[in-house]
Amino acid sequence: MQHAFYVDGLDTTDGEVLAKVGMEALVFQGFPVSKDGFLDTWTRRSTIEETASDFASARAMGVTSFPALFVRKDTTLARVGSGYAHVDALQQHLKDLGY
Repeated sequence: MQHAFYVDGLDTTDGEVLAKVGMEALVFQGFPVSKDGFLDTWTRRSTIEETASDFASARAMGVTSFPALFVRKDTTLARVGSGYAHVDALQQHLKDLGY
């Protein structure tokens, strides 16, 4: 999706475009799905509600940008990175967290 948006300049908010890109990616990964099947799932009320719930959970965790990287140890959730970060910075933050 990111490649389609940032590199190819496609409007991935358009359901038809999203369905084509999603279908191609899933087929490439060995999950055969039709463009219509993808679009049908994308437009279902249950999919929309699950997506809204995921975004609400992300907001509750303090996520303000993507990607966001967290690590869970037992019941503790710690943010490792937010937005672009070089691997060295992520490794140092993990070390600081005791990983």
